[in-house]
Amino acid sequence: MDFVALDFETANAGPASACSVGIVTIKNNIVVDEYYSLIKPRQMAFDSSTIQVNGITPAMVEESENFAGIWSEMAKRLDGQMVAAHYAAFDIKVLKASLDDYSLGYPAIRYVCSWIIAKAVWPDLMSYRLDVLAKRIGFQFTHHNALEDARACAMVLLQECENSGVASFDEMAKKYQFSIGRIAPQTSLF
Repeated sequence: MDFVALDFETANAGPASACSVGIVTIKNNIVVDEYYSLIKPRQMAFDSSTIQVNGITPAMVEESENFAGIWSEMAKRLDGQMVAAHYAAFDIKVLKASLDDYSLGYPAIRYVCSWIIAKAVWPDLMSYRLDVLAKRIGFQFTHHNALEDARACAMVLLQECENSGVASFDEMAKKYQFSIGRIAPQTSLF
């Protein structure tokens, strides 16, 4: 399987408040690239509750690039790829909101959600949180660190694929009847 696992941490509940990103590239079921960056949000409004979860403070990102400053590194890893995230609705919302915040074009990606897939592959579990699934497959990581979460998502997804006996996400979507999401570059109306 070839895909890119993506995870964001945010400074607050606003989707354009990304304060870190982790990206893990999988080729032929092997990690071939990892990318991590702290991000300085445009609005430096950090909620104490999010600091408590991810440990990222305003002081930690003060000297970091903003989203626009790291986008080229992210784009070369995401554009044209199958992207996976655990609870992808959140990470895709953060990606789109951050791109919109800086008037940056969308990449062409397809995406899947390891949380949705886990519910189909392992229907009898009590919880589908990333830390619970990682423990189930014997993968240890530091939860709410964007790179570690992206790694855990990738490992969980690889195990989901192995347990499903499928060779592609299209096969998996057909087998478990879920949709593969898409983002397409915006086209000019002029």
